[in-house]
Amino acid sequence: MRFVRIDKGCKVVDRDPDAAFVTFECKDDDKTKQGSLEIFRTTVGGRDGVRMQFVLGDDPHYVELRWLELLERKLREERGTPPPISIPPAKKPVDGGI
Repeated sequence: MRFVRIDKGCKVVDRDPDAAFVTFECKDDDKTKQGSLEIFRTTVGGRDGVRMQFVLGDDPHYVELRWLELLERKLREERGTPPPISIPPAKKPVDGGI
């Protein structure tokens, strides 16, 4: 929320804290652009984590990726580097792969 509202200067239009979903509007020159941010749980290698998805309907995809980069940088500065994810090696099939 702080990233969208304070860092990017956007107006929060709607939010659902239970679903970790926010819609917002940003003024850019004389246009009002709309977007959304969703945070959802994931599991990788038996380890829980989160993923984020920005959707900026009026901008190209690389702008969405830039927002994610900026948000990641902010989180690293405020919370530190997350611990590394170790993925266990895949188990061999019982039948030997035949």
